[in-house]
Amino acid sequence: MTALPGLLAVLEAGRREGVAPAIAAAVWRGGEPIHLSCHGELPAGGGDPGEPAATRPLGPDDLFDVASLTKPLVVASLAAQALEAGALTLDAPASRWLPALARGARAAITVRHLLAHASGLPAVGPWHALAAADPVAGAAFLPPARR
Repeated sequence: MTALPGLLAVLEAGRREGVAPAIAAAVWRGGEPIHLSCHGELPAGGGDPGEPAATRPLGPDDLFDVASLTKPLVVASLAAQALEAGALTLDAPASRWLPALARGARAAITVRHLLAHASGLPAVGPWHALAAADPVAGAAFLPPARR
């Protein structure tokens, strides 16, 4: 197997620039691997509180949790289907579908802004705490042991 030099350079640059502390890539062509690489470090575990965390190199057997990829993949797929069906317009006010955005400066936010993460809305919020406190949302999103 031959590593792809251009991909190696991009992955290593991403790691150096802080995209993630560890990055791995696997590229297959015709059912055969043509590139496998691991970049960066993972926490080694253990250590004393207050001391710098020990690390170890990322290895080929390390696994990543890709659950956070579900949201962008599903939203992008559904948005593409809705656009194709004519049920969604990128430059329409997002308040058409999300009435809470109809007031003030938020009224100018479009679907395109939301999909491009350019709406100006805060990136992080206490959504989990709000869901846990709401009887309907709490029942829908929290496991029975935490309700």
